[in-house]
Amino acid sequence: MVERLNFYDLYGYLIPGVTLLALFWLPYGIADKGSANVDWSSALVALVFAYIAGHLVQGLAIVALPSVRKDKSGVPRYPSDIVLDDDDRTLTCELKRRVMHRILVQFDLDVRGNTSPDLRKKRQEAFLLCRRVLIQKGVASYAEQFEGMYALMRGLCAASILGVAYYLGLLTRSAAELFTPTNQIWFWYAGLVATPILAVAVLIAEVTTPRQDDGTVFWFVSGLTYLFGGFVAPQKVGWHDSPVTLLVASFVLLFISLRTYAGYQEFSRRFAETVYRDFSAL
Repeated sequence: MVERLNFYDLYGYLIPGVTLLALFWLPYGIADKGSANVDWSSALVALVFAYIAGHLVQGLAIVALPSVRKDKSGVPRYPSDIVLDDDDRTLTCELKRRVMHRILVQFDLDVRGNTSPDLRKKRQEAFLLCRRVLIQKGVASYAEQFEGMYALMRGLCAASILGVAYYLGLLTRSAAELFTPTNQIWFWYAGLVATPILAVAVLIAEVTTPRQDDGTVFWFVSGLTYLFGGFVAPQKVGWHDSPVTLLVASFVLLFISLRTYAGYQEFSRRFAETVYRDFSAL
């Protein structure tokens, strides 16, 4: 099992999972200094949970944070499709002609011409076939590094968004301390009602929403994370007395999510570029 762990497992699953668990643990670790003392067995268990959490994060983020970007006409398209356009400057004209000619000869797919739904589908299939050839030839390691990097950026972006929701939930609980006891009762009742309702909504959305959805499940889970931080998570003396710290942490995570999303877009473009360059060099 360990021998099969690869670059993508580390960058795509483990690191985002560790980041998410660390964000959830951090307020309690700051409040309770003794909780930072862990043994190797606990660390190993934490890594297993982090790996599982990374799979869940990536599964949600793939749909909610796609690598598509809008072209000049406003049509959402994958980088592997855009880089073959005549007006795109990622690849030289000579290299694009060479790549498209080799795709036509080797796969019998004509990916030349102006963009259209049928052409976009052909280019997507051609890109996957080019990547498969690189893997079979054993020369896909360089492209896989970019694949791992854009998976890392996507996972960190999703973990940061969930962290923002969680910290805002803790901040809401901190603000509730300012209420009178009577108002607090209604506050907790609202949380106890809203949390199971949203949890059921997440399950229904996961079952009924097609795979090609718009990320509804991810944003439902973000809302559930907010409610978890605000109404369910155990309360520790320390972090709930520092609302400014929670607010600053939320803004920092929001900034990180924006930067990692930009990195995700850049690495996904470089991944497509590298696959085509390596394929043309075979």
